[in-house]
Amino acid sequence: MMENLLLASIEAEISVIGGILVSPIAFSEVSAIVGSGDFSKELHRRIFAAMAAMDAAGQPIDVLTIAEWMESKGTLQDGDWGYIGIAARDTPSAANVLAYARIVRDRARRRELIQLGTDLQQWAMRDDAETALAKLKSATESIADGAGTESGLVPLKTLLPVVVNEIDQRFEGIAPKGSPTGLADLDSKTGGLKPGKLYLVAGRPAMGKSVLGLQVAARIVSDGGKAAYFTAEMPNAEQVERLVANVGNIDLGALQTGKLDDEHWARLTSTVTKLSDAKLWFDETGSPMLSDILAKARRLKRREGNIDLVVVDHAGLVEAGGENRQNAQSAVARALKGLAKELSCPVIALVQLSRRLEERTDKRPMLSDLRDSGEWEQSADVVAMLYRDEIYNPDSPDKDCAELLIRKHRGGVLGIIPLRFLGQYSRFESMAGGLPSWDLPAPTKRNNRGIDL
Repeated sequence: MMENLLLASIEAEISVIGGILVSPIAFSEVSAIVGSGDFSKELHRRIFAAMAAMDAAGQPIDVLTIAEWMESKGTLQDGDWGYIGIAARDTPSAANVLAYARIVRDRARRRELIQLGTDLQQWAMRDDAETALAKLKSATESIADGAGTESGLVPLKTLLPVVVNEIDQRFEGIAPKGSPTGLADLDSKTGGLKPGKLYLVAGRPAMGKSVLGLQVAARIVSDGGKAAYFTAEMPNAEQVERLVANVGNIDLGALQTGKLDDEHWARLTSTVTKLSDAKLWFDETGSPMLSDILAKARRLKRREGNIDLVVVDHAGLVEAGGENRQNAQSAVARALKGLAKELSCPVIALVQLSRRLEERTDKRPMLSDLRDSGEWEQSADVVAMLYRDEIYNPDSPDKDCAELLIRKHRGGVLGIIPLRFLGQYSRFESMAGGLPSWDLPAPTKRNNRGIDL
């Protein structure tokens, strides 16, 4: 029994109840994951059972109505009312209520498995082998079938209130928006970075993938958010130099050579002061294991609370435990998408494109240029590809510019976002009016007799 109690998460149970009290609309989604029997604490079971009954009866759910409902049913005990009020007060938001519900359900299933082990011993001692095995099969199927309905069939009745509430919020202009990247045109197309979404930024070497990933992370933490940056290619110190150049508008070359004038020093001092309290963590592990990245991200969330962004640079170097390269990349793509949903935060994966695109005349990347695995295309919610024409054409009219090609956008629009590339500051900027080449006249076409068409 003691082992069973150790597998309870009272904090998660309180957070589930408090999250529903803060946002009653969340009950329909939570109830698809857990039931009252999944709670280890008897009081929590009574409260959740009351919520379920009230929801079925179409009654509003809040501290007062729950207490009155439980009192009318004879299930309210001394101290319960105050406990319910504290649960609501100590839960500031329902943002992570589904993640907490999954914890509650996981712990419940594990307690059931421990109990099954005890029962199996008794069956083996008391019954014949065939009977014991039949009981074991029935019990395991029961545990599996009772794993919550989250991944199974959800009735339309449950989904409709959630969808209508979201539509109403959009109508009122209060729908939650994603975190801004700092690039106006990108935010306009995507609505910012959304929790639970996987964003893929792909490109050939020197296109600026790492610059963009670090810049977005810098914007997140400058707005008071928290971010983790996993890099397999660049030392932490070099990343911080780029960060300082980006945020402080300081020439990166001056930082790298130490040739700083008075203005540089003034900006450096100001930037360091500004960044000193930033909630940004770096990990420079070479050839990182997928399991390590997942574990570190989860520990960070447990320690710091909500995480607002995870960046993996670059994901093609992440190893997945003995798998061949293609299978490993498939595993990484699926796992990072799962991590985004688990942590309820956006995850940006930076990946290298296949060099096959350099065999084409037009070297602008396409989805088919994703290396090793189509799983990236499938798992990512947004696929953005960086292209800088000057890398291939030194005399390009689009010198110091870049194209961010939105090649996939689940539920959104595609298109080309023009950007200014400021390499000396390790930064991209929005570019009003489009690329210079867009204003150039189209090349004249001629027939085989030299006559303009």
